[in-house]
Amino acid sequence: MEPLSPSYAATVAHRLTTFLLVAAIGVGVFMTADAVIGGPRHVAFDASAPLDFKLLPRGLYPTSEQRTGMVVEDPTAREQRLALAADLVPLLLLVAVLWLLRGVARSVRDGDPFVRENVRRLRAIGVLLIVGVLAVHYVGAALQSALLDPYSRSPFEPVSVPGLLPADDEFPEVQLLCGLGAFVLAQVFAHGVQLREDVEATI
Repeated sequence: MEPLSPSYAATVAHRLTTFLLVAAIGVGVFMTADAVIGGPRHVAFDASAPLDFKLLPRGLYPTSEQRTGMVVEDPTAREQRLALAADLVPLLLLVAVLWLLRGVARSVRDGDPFVRENVRRLRAIGVLLIVGVLAVHYVGAALQSALLDPYSRSPFEPVSVPGLLPADDEFPEVQLLCGLGAFVLAQVFAHGVQLREDVEATI
């Protein structure tokens, strides 16, 4: 079966995934080089802190502490390494997904998407979006906790005691659903490959 000529949309999709892949790798290289040979970089992390009652309108009071972003003005070398790791871990996952997605987009551009290699790629994307995202989620939480540790306080201590509490984790439901979608799409491609092989076997 001769491959079809590439469509405009398929060509744009391949170029876009290539651009995003190169951009993600470039950002990772820049952040690493900046941390190694550059000057001190600001370190940011999320935490929970009590609201100032004086800033609230009369008659209102907070029922919980407020999630907010914190920036360390003069971070230590340890804090800079932890912040770099927290930035690079999700970026590495993104690069892996984009690499596989680029392969799928390339085969679509070439007019030959229903191949077993794409089934493997889509299943690998599904694994990355489920297992990989969960791993990144918990590793990121551990790195954020390590950054917060010097500035934290016990949740059993009164609010008047200075210090921060860990921010509430945002569970990655959307990424997990995308991972399930990738597995479903991989099965659709697997059926397409099987139908194609059956047709070619009868010719």
